[in-house]
Amino acid sequence: MEKSIVLSVVDIGNTEDLSFVKRAAQLYQELVSKGAAIGWIDPPSIEEVTCLLRELTIASDEGNACLIAAWVDSDLAGIGWWRRYIRPTHRPHADIEKVAIDPRYQGHGLGRRLMNHLIPLLSMLGLRC
Repeated sequence: MEKSIVLSVVDIGNTEDLSFVKRAAQLYQELVSKGAAIGWIDPPSIEEVTCLLRELTIASDEGNACLIAAWVDSDLAGIGWWRRYIRPTHRPHADIEKVAIDPRYQGHGLGRRLMNHLIPLLSMLGLRC
C-alpha cells in the first residue's frame, strides 16, 4: 500500500465530532451487512454507534478503555478498542472488543497494526487480555 497510514489513539471525549461518528457507523454498517461477526446481527444505526462511543468516552476518561483508529490518508480505514472489566475481581483484565477494517484496506496488515498498538497500551497499564 503506497498511501500514508497513521494509527492514533482517538480522543473520544468529544463524540460531537459527527464526521468520525458517521464514518465509524458507516464502517460497521458495511461490515455487518456483509456478514462480519463483530457483535451485531443487523447493521447498527448511527444512534447506536453514537451511544457506544459515548460509553467508550466515559470508560476512557476513567482509564478503562482505549480506542485506536487507523487512517489511510484521510479515510478512516479501521477501528479497534479495548475495555477493562468493571467487576473488582476482574479489574486487571480487559478485552479487545472489536477490530474492524474497511474492506478496501483489508489484506494490508492494518488489523495486525491495530493489535500491535492496542496490546502494548494494555501492558503499560498492567492489564491483561
